[in-house]
Amino acid sequence: MKYNLSYEICALFILFLVFIHVNGKLVINSFRNRFFRIFIVVGSFDIIFDILTGFMFSYPELYPAWIQSTATTIFYLLQVSLTYMFYIYCYTLNDRLHVKNAREIVACSILFFVMIGLVFSNPSTGYIFYFDTNDVYTYGPLYYATYLYALIYMLMTVSYLLIFHKSIQKKQFWFMLECILWIFLCTGIQAIQSDVLLTGVGISVSLIIIILTLNNPIEQMDAVTKVFDRNGLREFLTDAYSRRNDLHLIIVSIEGLKQINSLFGMETGDYVLREFAKYLVRLHSTDYVYRFMANSFVIVRPDLESIQRTYESMVDWQNTNVDIKGTKLNTQVYSILIENIFQYGNVDEAFSFIDFVMRKKNSNYIVSQLDLEEYNRSRMIETFLYEAVEKNLFTLKYQPLYNVEFKKFRSLEALCRLNHPVLGEVLPSEFIPLAEKNNLISDVGRLNFVSLCKFIQKHQADMPTIISVKVNLSPIELLNPDLPSFLKNCIEEYRLKPEFFQFEITETVATRYYDEVIEVTGKLKDIGFELCLDDFGSGFANMAAIMKLPFDVVKIDRSLILDIHNNEKSKEFYRYIVNMLKGLGYLIVSEGAERKEDIDFLLDFDINAIQGYYYSKPLPIDELLDLLKENS
Repeated sequence: MKYNLSYEICALFILFLVFIHVNGKLVINSFRNRFFRIFIVVGSFDIIFDILTGFMFSYPELYPAWIQSTATTIFYLLQVSLTYMFYIYCYTLNDRLHVKNAREIVACSILFFVMIGLVFSNPSTGYIFYFDTNDVYTYGPLYYATYLYALIYMLMTVSYLLIFHKSIQKKQFWFMLECILWIFLCTGIQAIQSDVLLTGVGISVSLIIIILTLNNPIEQMDAVTKVFDRNGLREFLTDAYSRRNDLHLIIVSIEGLKQINSLFGMETGDYVLREFAKYLVRLHSTDYVYRFMANSFVIVRPDLESIQRTYESMVDWQNTNVDIKGTKLNTQVYSILIENIFQYGNVDEAFSFIDFVMRKKNSNYIVSQLDLEEYNRSRMIETFLYEAVEKNLFTLKYQPLYNVEFKKFRSLEALCRLNHPVLGEVLPSEFIPLAEKNNLISDVGRLNFVSLCKFIQKHQADMPTIISVKVNLSPIELLNPDLPSFLKNCIEEYRLKPEFFQFEITETVATRYYDEVIEVTGKLKDIGFELCLDDFGSGFANMAAIMKLPFDVVKIDRSLILDIHNNEKSKEFYRYIVNMLKGLGYLIVSEGAERKEDIDFLLDFDINAIQGYYYSKPLPIDELLDLLKENS
């Protein structure tokens, strides 16, 4: 029989061209990548031997039977191995590979070893193929068992993908299914039209798909610095974690990158990053350096002494001058050493811990047991938040504001607390950022507003001096277009007046999200709600933008009174701010009054109300009502 080899030759040529273009690219030294390189070699030899045996079978008179038999046996061994390797490669896509998976692999390998034994014994048995008296290749009685074998492993691969699709990235799932489809299609056509060799085409196309998608080295490379990126670090850590290797790492952050981008442009900022990356690579090689975030790199080492020496050298290099277009710019470089990263859990938890550590502070330090305890506390709170939202396990406390003119408490601020079964009462400073991170903050805000409305409806008669209640709004809540309608429907349900509520928006949010804030605040004012600018003076407010927003009240941040007793300039500056804001028609609230000295100073200023622990801390409902009764 004459075989059509043109498709196989074309497949081999295309695969060869792809290898030329991807060869030499940096690749993470992980089990999956090492295994894939073996996979490519086996696949290439499979196509070569498919072409070679096809040519021999087309011209059997040119080759003795023993040469044809040897080449064909090698070809079938490659075919059997390749099908099995495709199945194993599918396992390597699972980031959560564990001992149970390894046992499953061993169990599912029995068929592979049976088939290998069948192929090895074929020269003496002729079960799969044999050569007749004319040295012509002939199918044996178990020839189609090879197709059945391939079908079984392909079905096992599809089953694995479906069962563990949540542990495999979505794009990986679909690309693997695409590879399987090509293999099925080419193998099926060849089974029907046996003189047309197409299995190599299926293999070649599948390898090309994997190279360009799942094992594309460019996808793990940072385009700016040419070192591995965050995804590359994840794969490296995943491989190390599966082999239970100890790893230690240093997080290196360049401070002031935003200022460089602002002053000199993004290209200059990229230049600084590239030069810094080159410096790190010279010290540690590309295999150990990863760009983790915009201004941060991670250095990974398996040797503890080596990573400690690296940390000490990085600390010595904390202050460095960067020459930018003739300008010497001092740049701060901070390093954080984390020893034995896997003591904090699996790869996902290790990444979470790195993010947690990076948010803590900008300084050189070695992570300690205290950091782990803080992280565990944060994780406990984060995990509990979903249950807390579902069961509404939040409570409100109320801090009264002292009105200077009436010398009474005339307003309240509602402050949320989370009731954790182990940690007890958790403050907003801890759980609010976690709620925002997990997109739960809008749910928390709505639950608290409903609780507030119930409280006011029930106790408004018990608080005759209180004329308003202040409520904090997060940026995410403000950006929700449904917020005004929800608030309106809620107060109508509980028959409350909108002017009784003052919604607080921080100075930072008002400036950063000006366009969105002006739209939402306009709708809130149309309903009848009042607005309060919170934390004024804590940042760099755009006064031109803020004056266009319809605020009724301004809260001056507590940071402005910290040194007011000892610094005459601070006192005059505070007086200037109060007079300026009063002149613009705002009511003024002074935050952070905790001492008698604070009150003495503040009463000299023309402010309307004072909020702070000197008059009252946030109180539960019963204590609040008792205090208001005494104050009335």
